[in-house]
Amino acid sequence: MAATLIPTWLTRVVVDRVPPALGGFSVPVFLSDFSTTIHSLTGHVGAVDDLMRVTANYFIYASLLILAALWFRRSGLRGGLAAGIGALLALGIGQLLGSVFPESRPFVVDHFTPLIAHAPDGSFPSDHLLVLGAVAGGCLLSSRPLAALATGLAVLVAVARVYVGIHHPIDVVAGYAIGVGCGVGGWTALAPLQPIIERVDTELRRRGLRRIYEGGPTSLRRSA
Repeated sequence: MAATLIPTWLTRVVVDRVPPALGGFSVPVFLSDFSTTIHSLTGHVGAVDDLMRVTANYFIYASLLILAALWFRRSGLRGGLAAGIGALLALGIGQLLGSVFPESRPFVVDHFTPLIAHAPDGSFPSDHLLVLGAVAGGCLLSSRPLAALATGLAVLVAVARVYVGIHHPIDVVAGYAIGVGCGVGGWTALAPLQPIIERVDTELRRRGLRRIYEGGPTSLRRSA
């Protein structure tokens, strides 16, 4: 009797679709049929649908606030550069993967109207998650709290973009993973330029254009 109260999709192991160009095989995972399961939640509560629309469309811009906060960290200059370089690299890789491994969007495959208007182009990988992943990767070695915040933001955007029907789960997961890798790669690539970055950073502080937040509320100060 109790078993009948559990939704069917919670009682089975489901599989997530891999782009046909990769062979169309299935990767077994738990509860990964989110492009159907999550989207099936739409249309029940208008306020939730509206919130998901806003999250899917606009929450990516909150990454600018994260980068602004990164400016106040001691290694924030290098972290911000790493995030920027990583985002550009990730988007380039995303374009390449999208052309090599085309994947139709859920609303195209399943013939429904998504909650937000979107062109019926390829969905793999998600550009939004490529960028958010790069921001998280750029922050990772500069400020782990900000990296965690970027990851939380990425999760919200990922769920929302699946919810509104424009991405498969693999699109957002792959996008985030590639983005993080590119962000960390950007940080590593900047290592030989560290002396130059430090000189620029020193000059910015001397001119009062950068402040360093050391930890406590009284520690926000203009560095010489």
